[in-house]
Amino acid sequence: MRRRVRSLKRRNASDDGREVEAPLPGGEEAGKRWNLWELEQVAKESGSRDPARDEERALLLLTLRQFAASSGSLPSEFDPLVRDVFGPTLSASSAEGRG
Repeated sequence: MRRRVRSLKRRNASDDGREVEAPLPGGEEAGKRWNLWELEQVAKESGSRDPARDEERALLLLTLRQFAASSGSLPSEFDPLVRDVFGPTLSASSAEGRG
């Protein structure tokens, strides 16, 4: 888990020093700024389905606290990690919020 967080903190740079951002599949917005408090709520609501996944989410949320602003806003560099760990739970929770 720590290696994944560290690797996201490192920036990929092209030869001329500019940052290079890989496009996300499906035309999604690159680098979404997640809110830690909302992610904790999603984890709580979707908990107890898969104990191993619940533990992974709990550890990620605990680790991300040191990078969150007081409002809970996370840097956009953590977007791929959040999407990887929370996966389909994110789209399900956002769909519920719209309806």
